[in-house]
Amino acid sequence: MAAYLTGRDLRDGELAVSPLYININRPAANSFGIRVMNVLTDRTIRTVPRQVCEGEPNDALLAWAGERGVRYYLYYPPVSPWRVWHFRMPWLQRMVTGETAIPNNPHWVLYALEDGRAVKVDPPPSGDWPTRLPGL
Repeated sequence: MAAYLTGRDLRDGELAVSPLYININRPAANSFGIRVMNVLTDRTIRTVPRQVCEGEPNDALLAWAGERGVRYYLYYPPVSPWRVWHFRMPWLQRMVTGETAIPNNPHWVLYALEDGRAVKVDPPPSGDWPTRLPGL
């Protein structure tokens, strides 16, 4: 995603990342995505306040982003199957929720914010990128 964004002339503050991470139905703040995107794009990244948006783009996020010149939004959907440490635990998710078909959510989802709407972006694979870290 960072290769895709830098290839589109991403400027400071044009990417907003949600710090919310939901696993086992428990929300927690996690700055990993913000830090990684900062290192890989060499740009200042905005953090989306939880009261604005906690997941899929909504009207509040679009208004907040529009006021700040944000062009892209990145968030981490609820972890599914649930994980304990790095181990996937679909059996635990089935037992607790009663769901039989456990979805397999993607890790990160990127949206382009344009004309007051959010359009999901599926960047192509970046191959051997990065070959170096900006600033190092």
